[in-house]
Amino acid sequence: MVIVLTVYMATINIKMTGITIVLFGLGLLVSKSVSRVFGKVRNQKQKKNARLNQTLIEIIKNLPTIIQLRKKTYFNSYFRQRMNEEYDPSFLKKMINVQAIYISQMVFVQEIIPIFVLFIGLLFAVHGKATIGSVIVMIDLSSRLSQKVQNIAEMLPEKETARIIRKRIQPKAAISAHQKPLGNLQSLEVDVEHFRYPGNEKGILENIHFTIRPGEIWQVKGKSGTGKSTLFHLIARKKEEENFEGHLQYNGEDIQDIDRKEYYKKVLCIEQDPFLFQGTVMENITFREKYPQEIVKEVMEICGLHHWIGSNGEKTFVENNGKNLSGGEKQRIALARALIKNPELLLIDEGLSGVHPDLRDEIVQHLVEYARQKSMAILTISHNHEFDDIANHTIVIQGERYETARA
Repeated sequence: MVIVLTVYMATINIKMTGITIVLFGLGLLVSKSVSRVFGKVRNQKQKKNARLNQTLIEIIKNLPTIIQLRKKTYFNSYFRQRMNEEYDPSFLKKMINVQAIYISQMVFVQEIIPIFVLFIGLLFAVHGKATIGSVIVMIDLSSRLSQKVQNIAEMLPEKETARIIRKRIQPKAAISAHQKPLGNLQSLEVDVEHFRYPGNEKGILENIHFTIRPGEIWQVKGKSGTGKSTLFHLIARKKEEENFEGHLQYNGEDIQDIDRKEYYKKVLCIEQDPFLFQGTVMENITFREKYPQEIVKEVMEICGLHHWIGSNGEKTFVENNGKNLSGGEKQRIALARALIKNPELLLIDEGLSGVHPDLRDEIVQHLVEYARQKSMAILTISHNHEFDDIANHTIVIQGERYETARA
């Protein structure tokens, strides 16, 4: 529409059209500059809102406990404090100023420029370079043009916001990552000089070095807070390595240089509270992919889910996040989900803690037999003792030091 209106105006008065286009061009340049800043501020606001929403969700989720402990007043104050931290006076001032500038440039494009065109048209008419009729038509067309230009100006902040979001969610290593199929596990070398959380001067996982090879069973022990799950999250690439010094290498290649899709074909992690979606048991295990029936049956038997085979039990409906299942059933489904993918290395972070002890010991026996048959390595965290007599190696993390023992 901008092009059509410009061409039409040029057929009426080329000089007035040139001046009008220059004015609108300047308006768009200003809009582009302001929109870049406005988009960044709006993106910051969205992040702040997301963090506040997450805090609110956590409070609401634990509301029965809060009421039981009579801490409603405390959490009201806590949320207000979080809101004041997110929307501090400097950010509010910046947001208001940017909003004011953005509105000002909108007024300039939509209201001021047509007035300039009217003034220029009158000058042209006075000097005999345009007729009153053509001036009236040009003013009408310039008003229409200002609306279209304003539409473009309004889209620019949206574009900037989208650009920032795209940059944030775009895979960082997509171009340089190892894109070729990853070979079978020969070794996973773990060399942790130290890991520190932001704002915490005291490090955890100091000087931990070990190498996992096919078919080996490793277990990690230690008191709560010593960094066991952090170690797992580093190996599973669920934690950023900004505060990590050392290296993690799969077959001699740094895992950060390996494409995530390829890496997760070989390395899978089972956590204490697995995610289940609304659907059947079998859909939660296979994600509707096709697997040979004998493989499905073998995996179900290893995980103690064989009672769901043969009687359409695998079609049992699972509510969102497995609300209608016990913790142990959810964990066994998650284990089956991982085993059916046939990983080279399986990480189990308290992944069987909710299973009855007798059944847990039976599952571990079957799992270890299966792992050694498939040359699959296992690295596990457990506060129980089901792997004590089976593991090839035990790592005990004690504060800033660790011990490695052969089982």
